[in-house]
Amino acid sequence: MDVDTWGQAWDWSVDHPALAALAAMVGFDVAVKVVVQVLGRLPCCTCVFRLLGPVFFGAFIVQAMLLELAIVWPMLGTCRVLPRSAQKRVAAVARTIKAATWRVVLFLCPWIRLDVQNLELLDRLRPTQERPIMFLMNHTSFFDSVIATGVAMRVTDIAPIHRVLGASSLLKIPILGSIFLAEMHIPVHFKSSKPGTFGLDDETRKSMEADIQEAMEDKALFGLFPEGQLNRDDVTRLEPFRHGSFRVAIQHDAVIWGWVAAGNNIVWPPSASIGGLPAAVKCAPVELAPQGTLQCLREAGTPLEPRPGQTEEELRKEQCKALSEAMQAKMQVVLDGMFAELRQEGEELTGEGFQLLKNEEP
Repeated sequence: MDVDTWGQAWDWSVDHPALAALAAMVGFDVAVKVVVQVLGRLPCCTCVFRLLGPVFFGAFIVQAMLLELAIVWPMLGTCRVLPRSAQKRVAAVARTIKAATWRVVLFLCPWIRLDVQNLELLDRLRPTQERPIMFLMNHTSFFDSVIATGVAMRVTDIAPIHRVLGASSLLKIPILGSIFLAEMHIPVHFKSSKPGTFGLDDETRKSMEADIQEAMEDKALFGLFPEGQLNRDDVTRLEPFRHGSFRVAIQHDAVIWGWVAAGNNIVWPPSASIGGLPAAVKCAPVELAPQGTLQCLREAGTPLEPRPGQTEEELRKEQCKALSEAMQAKMQVVLDGMFAELRQEGEELTGEGFQLLKNEEP
């Protein structure tokens, strides 16, 4: 290209900054994809991706978030004075963009080897006007949200309606905090950040409960991590599910689905600022209560009406306990199968989340 051509390109970029930025992002992604394909043929590709994987992955994630924010932010400024329904439509657009861009991120990172099992089940994961959907995910890494959103949240119908319960600490992260609010996800304000402490801040509890009720009444897909925190000890075993998480599911007779993943903590260790390390990841959707929570309780022999002398609150606690234990048991069976496959395939299960497992080996 001669000097005049470069000058014309510069002038066009100045006149169209948004399009120029988008073109630069696409060019960067294509160039990295080509480089990755070349590096993948090298004998030492795993070592190379241990060094460069987080750099590429971090760049892709930041691009995806900036793109979403650039599209949604102008609409947010307009809709704040409009009815709640308008805000919900903007949030639906934001969620759809995120699901699409995170799917692209996963495509651009072939060193993260995804094995999505029972993918055909997702055809049955569809919104309905009869019941809301509760979507349970095991929690071992910040990569959990990336893979669940990028793979399980179909952009045509599921991505627009999903709302997720997340720790309020996410609001303090630049860009991500703004996106969390733009998508109308629901922050949980814990009294303490200490692991194993689940007490909620009294001042924000009512607001959180109102947002959850709104999501259920809108027949949304309500996603949450029922373990309540990152599992940093033994990722092969699910932490006990929080019983209270299922109270609203019983109240609305929600359909319950699970999303089980193994290997996310290797891709993005909990202590790391950014992920993207090479690893094999297995994930799968699981139908947990496809006919609703009440039918699930009937099949388990749990009463739907109070026994003589039993209060409504005592009954609800019994139901929540029974439902949470049943859901955990079903997801644990799937998780056990995934780790058995990883061991058979010779994958190295080391690092954060495997310390207890290593200590138990003879």
